[in-house]
Amino acid sequence: MREELMTAVFAADVVDMTLNIHGCRVIQKALLVLDQASVCKIITELQDIEEVIPFIFDPNGNHVIQRAIQIMSNFAKSAADHGDIDAAVNLMHQIKFIIDDVAANVEQLSKHRYG
Repeated sequence: MREELMTAVFAADVVDMTLNIHGCRVIQKALLVLDQASVCKIITELQDIEEVIPFIFDPNGNHVIQRAIQIMSNFAKSAADHGDIDAAVNLMHQIKFIIDDVAANVEQLSKHRYG
């Protein structure tokens, strides 16, 4: 099932799926069940977006961004707990594009219902 899910996710446009009511659920499920390497591939696809804020303002995209932060943070914590600090830092670096965009738009986010 996991291989089929990964194949389905990468056969489609991950960014477009993130903004779709059904696609966002597929991406969220993939983030939850796939292995770390596959999740990192999905995050890499999301790094192609210029700004994260429009995704946070979207009710579907918001769920995917939150799940990406949650899952990558869990992977990083697990790596750190096992003494692999370099891997933990690398994993957190992969979602830095989200953190940077959020930090740059705190005021705008604080005024939005999904922010």
